[in-house]
Amino acid sequence: MKTAHARESSIAFGAIAIVLAACSPSPSFDDGSGGDWTGSGSTDLGSGAASGNGGDAATPTSGPGGDGDGDGGAPATSSSSSIGSTSVSAVSTGTGAECTVDADCYDAVPCTDDTCGPLGTCERVAVTPGLEGNPGEGSCPSGVCQIDGSCGLQVYSHPFGDPSGTWSRQALSELWGAGANHPPSTGIAEVEYLRSFEGLVVFTADGTLYRRNPDGTWAPALPAGEVFAGLPEQAVRCSYSIQFDEKSPTTQLTLTALEGGLQSAYIYTVEDFGVAPEPAAGNPYPVTNEDGQGSPPPDSEPCRWSFPEQTAFTGTASWVVIWQGQGMNTYLLDGGNFIWTNFGEESGSPVWDAVGEGPAQGTTVAAWLEDGVVYLIAP
Repeated sequence: MKTAHARESSIAFGAIAIVLAACSPSPSFDDGSGGDWTGSGSTDLGSGAASGNGGDAATPTSGPGGDGDGDGGAPATSSSSSIGSTSVSAVSTGTGAECTVDADCYDAVPCTDDTCGPLGTCERVAVTPGLEGNPGEGSCPSGVCQIDGSCGLQVYSHPFGDPSGTWSRQALSELWGAGANHPPSTGIAEVEYLRSFEGLVVFTADGTLYRRNPDGTWAPALPAGEVFAGLPEQAVRCSYSIQFDEKSPTTQLTLTALEGGLQSAYIYTVEDFGVAPEPAAGNPYPVTNEDGQGSPPPDSEPCRWSFPEQTAFTGTASWVVIWQGQGMNTYLLDGGNFIWTNFGEESGSPVWDAVGEGPAQGTTVAAWLEDGVVYLIAP
């Protein structure tokens, strides 16, 4: 078991005073299946069984990190419906009911294409994931069709920092993959990539935590409050992680939670996936917007999405910069000089700077940067 590095320092994040207190050894929660988090208390929600939202066996995804070497592969595209080793295709499930026009066959399910066939009987075909569905049945009201035939969110991606790069998009369920324990395609609150572990953590609006392992499989879902001690449930809005030492995977993970209209920051030290994250002694820290040049105004809406771009270990002065969306604008906090930059509307910011069309203004619910590719979840 590893021990957190003793550290006493203060980092300003807007008006947050983030104190990194000296950490004591954390209890091990290794479940013997590769170092899964099993919570900060006594609750173990099943370290080997599927959570019921995936298949019978975990299958590496075709999304970032899915091949196990952490390189993430190319950005997701909407032209492919292949997920890992599982191929999704339109399969005819004709009902056989008599009909004269297509409307006679409509089943009020947007993600099936219902038509009246040449023999006067209804035919039903699953809509390809990533499409909006059958317009005759309303299409998906907010999002696109998923691999299970439901409606859900989609994920947009492009090579970050490359204006000549092209936006790609696909159904969120395609990125999550068809294996066991994957997150849902709706209700996503925040996503963060932990670069030192090559792992992904996903928080949902109902307070559930999902974790993608470096090999692309998903660990069993857990209540977020069981893993992150003191974290209020159903409250995570934004997050960012910082690796302090290139030779150590120890990571500081900051989670911004919204309670009663007020934002608070909860800070945790993550040693590895086999040890429960250690909460900072001063949790929670109040978050208030500064009334300064470039910073979010005091009366602005709470943080809606965020991700860090860690430039440490590359000789840059900034060390880390944090991108975040508040209201309709994109803001950048420079960790080298603690100066804010307001880029204005999201669509005109560097986060959206790619060829093609990204998420609609003000609709992104979560974002993360992984291996040079930025991912944005939106309808």
